[in-house]
Amino acid sequence: MSYFAQPLNGFGRIFVDDVTRFGKIAWALSALPCAPIVLDWIQLNDQSSCGFGLSIKELVIPARVTPRFGAEFSFENASDAVSIIASNLSRIEGVSFDISAPATATELGERFAFTPNLGLFHGQLDHAGSHVYSEHRLMNILDRFREIGTSGCYIEMMDLLSTSWDKQLASDHDAFDLAQSRVRRAS
Repeated sequence: MSYFAQPLNGFGRIFVDDVTRFGKIAWALSALPCAPIVLDWIQLNDQSSCGFGLSIKELVIPARVTPRFGAEFSFENASDAVSIIASNLSRIEGVSFDISAPATATELGERFAFTPNLGLFHGQLDHAGSHVYSEHRLMNILDRFREIGTSGCYIEMMDLLSTSWDKQLASDHDAFDLAQSRVRRAS
């Protein structure tokens, strides 16, 4: 059996700032044709760990921080499920996510990133996880370059590369990684 004949799993992370949305997220994921997805939520900005890197003034008067939660998951039949997940999750207020399905022997992979401020990003991925763009899309940006100049072309290229989504989701990804390491140390 070749590597590509094995079922490939998709991967994702969901971030939310309101626990009341957990049920809606579970409902959105239950519509998938694959096995049920169980989410293990982690609080990203746990107040018990505050104090590192803060000044004395900040420690004396703690700022109110809205609790933020994250969950990591994988799913089967990734090429069929990833667009369903993205569509369902993007309809839930206050949710951000980053999900992807790997490329197969016959299809490109896909990545969806969503933040309430930016909306939905969709890109195709090759086997290395790099974004793949059609010639038509690149030609369109070059045509726009003539119309709107270099700064406009730069912005369009950055959107094409998902830079704005990556920047907005970076703090959530970093906080999730930190929270995961806290959980591992505590257990």
